[in-house]
Amino acid sequence: MRITVVILVAIHGLLTTSCSHAESNRITLQRGEVQRVEECHLLLDFAPISPKGVPFADMRYVCGVSESALKQQEWWGDKPQPLAFAMKQGDCIPLDTAYYCVDAIEPGASVTLKATYKKPRRPEHMLERLP
Repeated sequence: MRITVVILVAIHGLLTTSCSHAESNRITLQRGEVQRVEECHLLLDFAPISPKGVPFADMRYVCGVSESALKQQEWWGDKPQPLAFAMKQGDCIPLDTAYYCVDAIEPGASVTLKATYKKPRRPEHMLERLP
């Protein structure tokens, strides 16, 4: 009987750990690869270092695009081609349900974004920080 309880507790622990690990709130964009996050497509064009020594990410993104456009040359689907913009450490972009903020930049290679704030449902509601 005790062995059964120990096995069940161990299995529950493994399932809880693997599920929470799979639901990460961080995404890493590799330079030149379009990635889908929520209903949006994101692209990291460059991750250079400014003349002042500050790394930043040149990115483009578009939301409300079908997933089938992800692998196409025009990954923005039927939307206008998105313009590039720069992001530094701590800057955020609004995606469908959350604001994703720059967590880390690997110069020349990648940028990691973290879901940091839940988007309010109404303009008069305040942002909620995500765990």
